[in-house]
Amino acid sequence: MKRAIKYCSTGIQTVYLRQEGLLCEGCKRWQHRTCQTGTRKLDYRGAVRFGESIDRRCVECEGPILNSTDDEQEQSMVR
Repeated sequence: MKRAIKYCSTGIQTVYLRQEGLLCEGCKRWQHRTCQTGTRKLDYRGAVRFGESIDRRCVECEGPILNSTDDEQEQSMVR
């Protein structure tokens, strides 16, 4: 029997332990690596192999910084 972590944040599919799940640092929901994370398999496997974390946020949690000033927002748009 497969052990599930949680449901994928992009839908209702279950994220199982061996399915390369990533945890969002914002909402703390799990997501399959292949579901709009932008994380390459090579990077994921390297992080697992060396015990490193992959700091990421899901699409819903990525957003504008609410405490930035108008000048900071304008500069970030120029970059």
